[in-house]
Amino acid sequence: MTTPSLISGAGLELYRALVVGGPLTTRELAERTGVEEGCVREWLGRQADRGDVTYDPEAEIFLLTPEQASRLDGGPALHAGQGLGQRTTSDQEVNAMAGMQVKSFESPDEVRPFEGKGRADVLEVGGRVVGRTTLEPGWKWSRNVKPIAGTDSCQVSHLGYCLSGRMKVMMDDGSESEVSSGDVVAIPPGHDAEVVGDEPCVFIDFGEFGEYAKRH
Repeated sequence: MTTPSLISGAGLELYRALVVGGPLTTRELAERTGVEEGCVREWLGRQADRGDVTYDPEAEIFLLTPEQASRLDGGPALHAGQGLGQRTTSDQEVNAMAGMQVKSFESPDEVRPFEGKGRADVLEVGGRVVGRTTLEPGWKWSRNVKPIAGTDSCQVSHLGYCLSGRMKVMMDDGSESEVSSGDVVAIPPGHDAEVVGDEPCVFIDFGEFGEYAKRH
């Protein structure tokens, strides 16, 4: 029995093609989805091994039985080619096949609220975690994120772009720098930070964002 987990991108398109198009060969599936045939074959093999798709060796086709299709989202919308939101496919499998992924911070995969004064919107794309932090006036890492992180200073390495506002970064060695709108910055682990002024600071972070402000 599969355990649902959210997927998107290539895995979603492959399942949708199987539902809408019926039994397909790996070549037909690759042509319909734009995914390289070798990747399609490898991925389908894994799904067949788990019993999540069915392979007919005589016809050399893959298909979804009604039972397999119903497990994807548990509802009839799937059979109309909609609602394909749940599978057991790992993010790594999806990213290995995806030629391109497009996501928006307006529909984040996850929202991580701080201990007041802001939040982090999180996307998983291309095998990486990208964050958009919105830091309100008065925000300070040692007040608003430290209780979540449980460390004396921030031990995350940041690589990002400041969209708006200003932020001062205080390193553990006593050095300080200010980041403002339009700046690209790399911040090593071992620091505190705080918003400067009365405008929110919005920062796009491509660094080690996987566990940043993540509650366990």
